[in-house]
Amino acid sequence: LNLRPNCVVCESGTGSGSMSHSILRTIAPRGKLHTYEFNKTRVLQARDDFRKNGVGHLVDVHWRDVCGKEDAIGGGSGANLVSATPNDPENQARIEKGGFGLGPAKAHAIFLDLPEPWLAVPHVAHTIVPGGRLGSYSPCIEQSQKLIA
Repeated sequence: LNLRPNCVVCESGTGSGSMSHSILRTIAPRGKLHTYEFNKTRVLQARDDFRKNGVGHLVDVHWRDVCGKEDAIGGGSGANLVSATPNDPENQARIEKGGFGLGPAKAHAIFLDLPEPWLAVPHVAHTIVPGGRLGSYSPCIEQSQKLIA
C-alpha cells in the first residue's frame, strides 16, 4: 500500500483490529485511519481497544457498510438508512450504507477485508487520491478473480 507517516487510510472490515493496529503504527504520528465495520458490536469493541492502546486519536471507527448491502448486522429493521448522528455507533439507530462518506480523493490507500470486495470498488474509485493504492485480503481465489475482473 506504500504507507508512510501522515497518510490517510481507509480500511473496511475492522474485525479484531489487528490490521488496523499495523496500519496505525505505520501512519503515526499524524496520519488518520478511517476503519469501517458493519457489525455494531465490533465497532464499539474496536473503538474501546484503540483508546486503551493509546491510538484512539489516530483512528475514526465507522459503523458503515461500504458495499451498500441491505443485510448489515446490528442495524435492525431499516438498516439501510443513514443515522442523524454519524460515527457515533452508541447513539446511532441505523447503519450508514454505501461508500466511505469522506468525499472525493481523500485517502492515500484503501484496504479491503470483505467477503465481496468488488462491491466496494466503485466507492474506492471515488475516495482514493490519484495514484493511491488499493489492497484486498481475499482468502479464496474466486474472490480475487472477481475483484480484478
